[in-house]
Amino acid sequence: MEQAIYIGAGLDVTPILMFTNIHTFIYIDSRPISKFGTKIKINEDKIENVDYTDFKRNSNNLYSDPKFISSFDQLMEQNNFDLVKETKSYILYENKNNQKVKYYMNVAFPEFLTLEINTDITKCNTIITGGFDPDKVILQYMKKPIYVIGNSQTSYLRDTPQNSLFKYLRENPNDIKFYLLKKKPEFNEEVIENITPSCIENYQIIQCQKLENFSEYSYLKSDV
Repeated sequence: MEQAIYIGAGLDVTPILMFTNIHTFIYIDSRPISKFGTKIKINEDKIENVDYTDFKRNSNNLYSDPKFISSFDQLMEQNNFDLVKETKSYILYENKNNQKVKYYMNVAFPEFLTLEINTDITKCNTIITGGFDPDKVILQYMKKPIYVIGNSQTSYLRDTPQNSLFKYLRENPNDIKFYLLKKKPEFNEEVIENITPSCIENYQIIQCQKLENFSEYSYLKSDV
C-alpha cells in the first residue's frame, strides 16, 4: 500500500490512524454542499440532480452540511495533523510522520472529476470503502495491484447497480488484496467525531480473501 483514495470519506479518519504505512490519503466528498453527490434539495418538495455550475450556486441547499469543514479541521487537529495548505480545490493536512491527507471537497464522483484529481488517483493503489459504493470506473485510474480496505459498519452484499464498485469486486476478486477494519462490538456506536489516536486499540485489521468475507464481520444485518 502506497497512496490511498477514499470516495465519500466524510469524517472517517480511522483508516489514517490504522494504516500508518500509507503516506498519502486522497479524500473526496460532495460535502459540504451536498451529502448526496450531485443531489441538492431546494425545498421539501424539490430534489434535483444538477451539474457543477448549479451545484456551486446552491451551497446552502437543504442537503448541505455547513459545519463539515470545521468538523474535519477539528478531527485533524485532535489527531495531530496540521493544516498546511488550502486552495480552491482542496485542503492539505500533514503530521510529523509525513502522512498527508489531501481533501477534495464539494466533488461528486465521478461527475465532477478534474485533471488534478485524476492525476492524484493514478498514484493510488489502495481504495478505502465505507458506506458509499462508488462507480467502478475508479479502478481504471488506479495503480496495480489494487488493495481494498473495508469496514465492519458497511453493507457489501446489498443490491447494487451495474456500475457498482462493490459488485465488480465481488465478481472479480482475483489479483486484489482485501483488508477489513473491524471495530470491537462494544464500540460500535462510538461517535466518529470523537476518534483520537487512543481509539485505535478498539480496532483490528483483518486480511480477507474476497469482498464477501467482509460481511462475516459486518454489524449490518442487511448483509445476510
